[in-house]
Amino acid sequence: MDQKTGAPVSDRAGSKQLQAGFKEFDIRLAFTGVAAVGVGKGAKRTLEWLSAELKALPHDSTLDQICEALARACAEKVKHLGHRGVL
Repeated sequence: MDQKTGAPVSDRAGSKQLQAGFKEFDIRLAFTGVAAVGVGKGAKRTLEWLSAELKALPHDSTLDQICEALARACAEKVKHLGHRGVL
């Protein structure tokens, strides 16, 4: 749901799944919840945001490092957006 207008945000089948490759393993991430993060022109599809966060990590990251980085990124979004619209 768009936070500003209340209109539904489309989330077609498969749009809440992504894959990322690292040195020692590949991960497949599926999520539920909001399809977009942010409001207005600052809104970004959650899938794109998560994908960018994963791509920014070093190729030799461990699973623990990936989880910690995503947790920090989500916490940072909460600081800016509040609890609405964040995984």
